[in-house]
Amino acid sequence: MQCLLTFHNIFLHNLFVCTIIVIGGFALGKIFIGVFACYQIILLYLQFTHIVSKIGVVTTLLNTIPHGLFELSAIVLSYLLSARISSCRNILCFKVNVKKFMIYVLIIVSNLLIAAYIEACFVIPNA
Repeated sequence: MQCLLTFHNIFLHNLFVCTIIVIGGFALGKIFIGVFACYQIILLYLQFTHIVSKIGVVTTLLNTIPHGLFELSAIVLSYLLSARISSCRNILCFKVNVKKFMIYVLIIVSNLLIAAYIEACFVIPNA
């Protein structure tokens, strides 16, 4: 039961972050994408170095890589989707590319589901 609650929280948080990336890129343009990406990289670096100082490099990598591959790929795809949407400024462009956008969304959500499951059921219980 605890695994499902944690899974739900992790998935919703990551989905919220990816949604903010896509909406922010559409509403505020490519400058937002660059600034938010830099912010996320700095935050990730600070978290990673803190965890490495507590439990070591090998343990951190073994706990991070399994879910990190899916989670980071979903975040990168969110940035790519945001850039594609921000380049579409008329309704015709959206109509032409709506299938491509939906494929991006399906891949992002599926990666987030896999990452949240791995993190909630395998990484957190072993931490």
